[in-house]
Parts: sequence; structure tokens; C-alpha cells
Amino acid sequence: MLKKGLKLAVCRFWLFFVCEQPDRGYRKKLRAYYAAAWLWNEGKIKNYKNLEKTLENVKNFLYTKLVFHSIRRFAASIPKRQKYYKRKEEQNMNYQEFVGSVTGFLREALPCGTELNLIPLEKNNGVILEGLTVRREGERVAPAIYLDSYYQEYLSGRSMRQIQEAILECCEDNCFSVHFDENFFSDYRKVSPTVVYKLINYEKNQEMLKRIPHIPFLNLAVVFYCYLPDTPVGSATVLIHNSHMEYWKITCSELYRDAKCNTPRLLPAELKSMSQVLSELSDGSGALQEEEIPMYVLTNSGKSLGAACILYEGILKYCAGRIHSSYYLLPSSIHEMILIPKGAVPDKRELAEMVRDINRTQVLNTEVLSDQIYFYSSESGQLSVV
Repeated sequence: MLKKGLKLAVCRFWLFFVCEQPDRGYRKKLRAYYAAAWLWNEGKIKNYKNLEKTLENVKNFLYTKLVFHSIRRFAASIPKRQKYYKRKEEQNMNYQEFVGSVTGFLREALPCGTELNLIPLEKNNGVILEGLTVRREGERVAPAIYLDSYYQEYLSGRSMRQIQEAILECCEDNCFSVHFDENFFSDYRKVSPTVVYKLINYEKNQEMLKRIPHIPFLNLAVVFYCYLPDTPVGSATVLIHNSHMEYWKITCSELYRDAKCNTPRLLPAELKSMSQVLSELSDGSGALQEEEIPMYVLTNSGKSLGAACILYEGILKYCAGRIHSSYYLLPSSIHEMILIPKGAVPDKRELAEMVRDINRTQVLNTEVLSDQIYFYSSESGQLSVV
């Protein structure tokens, strides 16, 4: 009962936390809609108008087959949505044909001298994505466009022409030579105010950790990146590698010193009760039952990479004061922690089992933080792995 109650609360949180905010990225939308599928199967979503509105908000964001088929199962009960999901498999190109079509189109559409390169990019937890870099003649900076997500759009029914035009528009908007100081990264004095940290899983990222500065933290690793909130394509992040440190002639300790100062300033922590978050984001739509278990969400103001808030000085003690108790921390993802008072959990083993289950069924591989839960003791002021 405890496990199902917690899972229900977490799924509700992701459904409303993401779906009701149109600026959320597609990866967060995927997680929310996998949660929606589970809620639908459990009979917790009964308002057809609500569900239809929710599906409409993200019809262009169903990027993985796993989520696509999950949504398709429960969306089939709405006749007007059935047509959207029908597609002829025999007309679909495979991934290599898709990439060839995109690059061929761009070579014809972009100015002469533009350099196109396909490069494998390692993401969190060992996931490799293919990136297309588009470098104009005379430019030193080339942002990467991930083609995997566009291919999943294509499989979900979006026309090839629409995808090609969207990618071309992205290339044309990315005129970094006009908007971006290409010498920015050559001077650490300019870079240092942007250095922040995040948390990733230590074991799942061992290969990547060989190439980047990091500090072990419990079963996790603190790694560093540059946070650039104002770029031609919105906010951007640049992971800091060992080669950067060598070029700047700095140490990992100096990176941590700057990140410890910058992260709470640039990305301040937010702690809200689960019911408060759901109330704010549901906008009164859908009947939300009161949570059987008191739960709190700890993240940052950007709702991205917010699990690192547990590193902020004094934040764990502050949370204990708000909750009036020692508490367990559930690593919902790299983006947030879910806090549950100690007295509300009769069996902590059910919490760990629930986290593992949610990681395998509702969280993208690149967003999994840990399969283990944590405990903060208000008496000792210590955080530990359970």
C-alpha cells in the first residue's frame, strides 16, 4: 500500500509538473507521459477533456517508441486521437537513411563552405547520442544538433519536410559568431562566474569521469559545467573536462570553490510540498486527492539538474526545519529530490524498491541519478546512503 501510494503521488507530480507548462523540454514531457500512462491504467485519470487537452499539448513530443506505445494504449479510448497515431511502417526510413536525407538537404540549403560533421556525444550514464555540428566558414563555435530526437518525431508521424525545415531554422538561428564571444573560454576569469556543479551517478559514469574533474560524494559524483542562461538558443551548458583545467591552469579544488559560490546564486533552491506543487501546476484542472503520505520536492529555480541542491550549504538542515523531522531523500532524477519524513515511512525497503521501479519504468536513462535512497538525520546533521 505504501509503495503504491508513493508511486501514485510521484506519477501525479510528473503529470502536472510538466504537462501544464508548455516550455518544458521533450525529455521531461516523456517522463510525465509515462507517468500518465500508469495513472490511466490505474483508473486515476477519469476526465476525458483533461486527458485530451494534455495529449494535445505534447503531440509533437512523443519521441521514444516505449512512451509512444504506452500513450497509444490508453489514448485509444478517445476516437478523435486514433487517427494521429496511425502511420504506415513500410514508408518509414531507417535511421541511416534519415540522417542521409537531413544532411543532403542541409548541404543544399546552407551557404557554400558550411561544414557538417556527425559526431558521437557521450551523455549522462554512458548514453551515446549522435550530434550534427554545423560550422559556417570562419566560425570557431559549432553547436550540436541531436538527430535522435528528430528521428523519433519522424517515426511518430511528423513529415520529413517539416523536420528538415525545423533543423534548417535551428542552424540559421545558431549564428554564434554574432551573439557569442568565441574567446570566452580562453580566459578563466570570464568563465569562473558561470561555473556550477551537478550530481551524477558515480558507477554508471566511470568512463566519463576519467576525462572530467569530479569529487566523489556518497555513491554519486559532483561534476562541473558552465551555465550560460543567455545564448542565441536560450540557456546552454558546457561540461568542463580535464583538458579545460589544463588549459586554464587551475585545479579541481578551485572549480569546486567557484561552483560552491555560484550554484546557489544562479540556481537557488526551492522546497515545496508535493500538494503545493500539484496545486500550483494543475491550475484547478483534474480532481487531485490529498496525498496519503507527506512529500516535499527539492529542486532549483530552473527545475533542471536540481538534485545538486542537497550540496548547498545549510539546505539539508533548513529542510529538516521545514519538515520538523529527519527525512528520507528519494532521487527522483538528476533534476530533483523527493523528501519524505521519517515517521511517514514504516518500511524504508519499500522506498528503495519504489525508486528502482520508477527508474526503470518512468525515467529516461540519461536522467537516472541513483537506485538507492538517502537519509538525513536532524540530530547528527549527517546525510547517508540507506
